[in-house]
Parts: sequence; C-alpha cells; structure tokens
Amino acid sequence: QLYTRIMAHDIKAPLRSIINFTQILKNRLEKSDFEVNEDIQDLFAYIENGGKNMNHLVTDLLDYARLNKQQLNFQKVSPTQLVRQQLIELDSEIKKKEAIVLIEQLPDIVVADKVKLKRVFLNLIGNALKFTGLDKQPTITISSTEDENSYFFHISDNGIGIPATSLDRIFDMFSKLHPDAEYEGTGIGLAACKKIAELHNGSINVRSQERKGSTFTFSISKQLTSANFYP
Repeated sequence: QLYTRIMAHDIKAPLRSIINFTQILKNRLEKSDFEVNEDIQDLFAYIENGGKNMNHLVTDLLDYARLNKQQLNFQKVSPTQLVRQQLIELDSEIKKKEAIVLIEQLPDIVVADKVKLKRVFLNLIGNALKFTGLDKQPTITISSTEDENSYFFHISDNGIGIPATSLDRIFDMFSKLHPDAEYEGTGIGLAACKKIAELHNGSINVRSQERKGSTFTFSISKQLTSANFYP
C-alpha cells in the first residue's frame, strides 16, 4: 500500500508539471505576437487532455490497489438510502439527459462496506447514464432479488448495449470498448466493481443486447457481519 501511494505520487507530480507548464506556455504565446493558429491550439489540447487522462488513470489505479480485505468496514447499510445519495451526486447528468430512474423494492438493511458498496452503485448507474443512444430517453431501473445466501442487485438500462463478443472481458482491467472521443473512462471502473463484489463474497455479471440495453447484476453475501474482518 505504501509503495503504491509513493509510486502514484511520483507519477502524478510530473503530470501536474506538464499540464501546468503547457497552460503557462499557451498563455504566454497568446499574449505575444506569435500566431497561435488552430493546429497549435489542437496540440495544446492534446497535451492537456492526455495529461488529465493519465492523472485520472493513476488515481483509479491507486483506488483499485486500496481494495483489499484488510480495509473492509462492514456495517448495516440501507441500499435505498445509498442509491438515493448516488442519484443526488449524478443529478446534473440525470437532468442533462432527461433520464428516468426507477428504484424498485430493495432490502431494508444489508451488511456491507458502505463506502465500497456506494462505489459500485455510483459506477453502474453512472455507466447506465453514460452509455446511452442519442435517439432514446435513458431509462434506468434499480431492483433486487435474493435467495437463501445472497442479495442480488440489478441495474438495467435501455442504452447502447455490449457486443456479445465483448461480454467475457468487460470486467477486465483496462477493458475499454469505445475510444475516449466517444466515451471517457479509464477502463478500471467495472474491474473495481468486480473486486468489491468478491470482497463481499459475491460476484457480478451482465446480460446485454446491442442497441437494446444492459442489465448488470452484482451480489453480496447475507453471511457478512461487523465481525467479518479478515486477517
């Protein structure tokens, strides 16, 4: 953990310098007699965006490295309350896309790591908002089922869907099905969701059809208690 944090800091420091000095150079050129044409402006944009994307990647990698059993903090959590909190965080995107978000019956209380469970909901709902077609009003449904051993949470959308040939690698690290110009992201979010589900003795999977939407389902065990701290 310490080594990872040090490495992340050492990578981020020069990235910040690149972004800052690029901005300084751009500002000085604009104030000088030098002609900053469209091609040069594009080059500055490429450098700045590349630096910012790399910074996001390092941040996501560091967050992923922190996902381990030693840092679990199991407590009683209301899934409905947690989902509503995420919808508040995503409110601007929901309004921008005029999305319809439906919350169906969820368990009153589960035992889970609140911060990590929040991250799964935020990622999956955020993806459902992100990967929408231009010709559809986004509709997202959050629901649940359960059996004797587990709770299952389902996030369904009517978005662009996932090609059948990509379903087996969608949860792999750095797996990106679309270029940044179409959909931004580091390709770590779903891998983190998978890791969090596994830390809760659960799993995650997806059913999808291109141009019709996807349903992500993740589970957490019913056997978790506040005493479930791992050595």
